[in-house]
Amino acid sequence: MNIHSASSRQLYHTRAPAARAAAQPRSGWGGAPLLAAAVLFLFSATIGWRGPLVRSVPALAPAFAMAGLPVAVSGPLLRKLTSRFTQRSAGRLLIVEGEIGNPGRRAVDVPGLRVSVQAKDGREIYHWIASAPKSRLSAGETIAFRAKLADPPANAQRVSLRFAR
Repeated sequence: MNIHSASSRQLYHTRAPAARAAAQPRSGWGGAPLLAAAVLFLFSATIGWRGPLVRSVPALAPAFAMAGLPVAVSGPLLRKLTSRFTQRSAGRLLIVEGEIGNPGRRAVDVPGLRVSVQAKDGREIYHWIASAPKSRLSAGETIAFRAKLADPPANAQRVSLRFAR
């Protein structure tokens, strides 16, 4: 049995427009202060953590320098990295070359180089530790290096390089 009174229908009709209005998205700049605070935080964090960022991604150093925020990096840096596969009579050869530089004002120890060979999907399929040509670099010194791998895995597509710690 359905019983409806005029007052309950009136009450329903009175509440419905308010419920519909609350369900509709608001227009305007309601989220702008939160967005501005988030952007300000990210900007401040990037500026404050530029040293660790540049040590992780050395290519960011020129961008910070152009913005008037030079980064004093301590420790060696890898630069001008290249890799290539060549075919020799004895088989395939992977050659990784580049430079190790010391941008600091003091001499630094140079750790080994961890060379990682990856498949097309980014999965590491092989790695090895190559020795640096020198174990210590004086201030401002740069040296070239070359690491080789005979018969790299057939599905090798990419190479990544970092210092072994």
